[in-house]
Amino acid sequence: MHGKGGQIAIKGEKYLALLDKYGVFEGVNFYGEHLKEMLAGDFSRPWKCLGGFKFLYVTAAGTIQWCAQQRGVAFDLMSATPERLQTNNVHKPCEAGCSLGCVRMVSHTLGEPLKTFGASVKLAIGMSKPKAKACSPDQKTPAPV
Repeated sequence: MHGKGGQIAIKGEKYLALLDKYGVFEGVNFYGEHLKEMLAGDFSRPWKCLGGFKFLYVTAAGTIQWCAQQRGVAFDLMSATPERLQTNNVHKPCEAGCSLGCVRMVSHTLGEPLKTFGASVKLAIGMSKPKAKACSPDQKTPAPV
């Protein structure tokens, strides 16, 4: 769904229709309306990315970045202090059009807990349900659990 820099790479009525027909991963409900707007090409809705501040993306090399797609701001994990993390509590230039589900889900959950409470409950209930077994190539429906 995203391209270079984490920006949404697909747009248009075709994708809006697919979204209406099939839905998305339950976690996307944290920013579902934003997603619809982005698919329509509208990036005007404000939100705040909390990457590098309230949650950390740590690379294999031990550096902290805002997210997996934004490598311009990086610093050593061992040099992280509350003051250093606070410098990332800013609106980032990549926010408009960002479609990184993990970043959006965590930022909306931590940044707007009351607004996202309903989506949090739905996600938790969905995660607690037993999963159906996958179909084998010759089966039409999943085997009972």
